Amino acid sequence: MDNEVLERKLRRYRRIGWTLALAGALFSSLGAFIAIPLWGVAVGCWVLRYFTAHKLEPKIYSRDPSYKKSETQSAPIDKQAMIGNIIIWVFGGLFIITIIIWVGNRDEDTSPTELPSEQLITAEQQDLSANARTQFEKGEQAFNNGDYDRAKKIFEEITRQQPANANAWLILGNVHYAQKNLSSADRCYSEALVAHPDMIEALHAKAYVKFEQQQYNSGIDLLTRALTANPEYTDAVLLKADCYYALEDYSGAMPHYRKAYELGSRIPELTHRLAWLEDRANNREEAVRLYRETLEKDPERKDIFKRLIELDPGRAKAYEQNQLD
Repeated sequence: MDNEVLERKLRRYRRIGWTLALAGALFSSLGAFIAIPLWGVAVGCWVLRYFTAHKLEPKIYSRDPSYKKSETQSAPIDKQAMIGNIIIWVFGGLFIITIIIWVGNRDEDTSPTELPSEQLITAEQQDLSANARTQFEKGEQAFNNGDYDRAKKIFEEITRQQPANANAWLILGNVHYAQKNLSSADRCYSEALVAHPDMIEALHAKAYVKFEQQQYNSGIDLLTRALTANPEYTDAVLLKADCYYALEDYSGAMPHYRKAYELGSRIPELTHRLAWLEDRANNREEAVRLYRETLEKDPERKDIFKRLIELDPGRAKAYEQNQLD
C-alpha cells in the first residue's frame, strides 16, 4: 500500500477523531457528564496517534526469521507534514480544552441566578417598596400625632398596593379603632391575620375589639392563639383575664391576673381585681397586701379603705382617715 493511500486513510481517521471530540464537547454543553468530552478527546487522540505512528510506515513481510528491517527500508518521512500535524495537535487540543472550560464556567456562572420567580425583584418593584417604606413612616407619624384621617388615607393606599402587608393592615385597624369604627377595625385586623396568621399583635388587637363588642369567648380564643405563640405576652394575658372576669368566670380570671402580675404588670386595675379575687378566696394577707399596693398608686379609691378596716383592724384608725399608716 503506497503512501498516498495511507495519507487518505489518515485524513479520514483524523476527521473521525475530531468529530468525536467535538461531539463530546457539544454533549457537555447540553449538560452531559464531563466524561463524555474527555472520552471523545481520548478516542480522537488515540486514532491520530496510532495511525500516525503505524500507518505511514509500510509493513514489510519476510519468511526469513533472521530478516531485520533496516532504517533505509522505512518509508520516507515528510517533515513538513509532521510539523503540520504537531501544530494541529497542540492547537486543536487547546481548542477542545477551552470549550470544556468555557462550558463549565458558563454553567457555574448561570446557576446561582436561577432563582424562583417570586424572588426576582425588578427595579420598579424596588422603587415601589422604597416608596411604601417612606409612606409607612409618614403614616405612623400621622397616627402618633393623632392625625387619624391622614394616617387612614396613607395606609389605605399602602394596603391597596401591598395587600399582603400585615403591618399596614394592623395600623390601619388601629386608626379605625381610635375613631371608634370597631367593625372596620375588626376587618383590618382580619386582613392582617390573613397575611400573617400568627401575628400576635393582630390577634391581641382583634381580641380587644371582641372585648369591646362583648364577644368575650371569641376574644379568649384569639388570645389563646396569641399566647401559644408567646406565653409571656403580658397584654394578652391581662386581656384574657379581663375576658374571664367579664364572664364572671373568676376561677379562669385569677390565674391569668396572677401571671400578668408575675410578668411585671402593676396597673391599679390589675392589683385591685387581683386583691378582690384573693379576698374572695379568703386569702386575707395577700388581699390586704394587694389592696394597699393599689392605694399606693391610686389613693382616691375610698371603697378600698372600708374593706381594709375589716380585713386589717390593727390599722383601722389610719384607714378611717383614708391613710395607709
